[in-house]
Amino acid sequence: MPKGTDITAFESDSTGVSISGTAAEYDDIAGLAISLKEIDCIDNSFIGSITENVDEDTGKITYDFTVTCIYVDASAADADTTETDATLAE
Repeated sequence: MPKGTDITAFESDSTGVSISGTAAEYDDIAGLAISLKEIDCIDNSFIGSITENVDEDTGKITYDFTVTCIYVDASAADADTTETDATLAE
């Protein structure tokens, strides 16, 4: 997780996960999405949205974001394993 990045919501279902958060640096959001692609069970990740926020008092900029990850298709992996197991049994 990039420094200065906070996760505010995490939702998962059988096809993927959606991660919402706040980042101090714009580039950290891209870094997070790229890092998530390196996880074996993640087929793809992409940035769904980025919103720039400017604090009126301090002028400090932060970014709200949503990153979506799509899981590797487990049923396809199971089919490949089953076929390999059947071949080995012969």
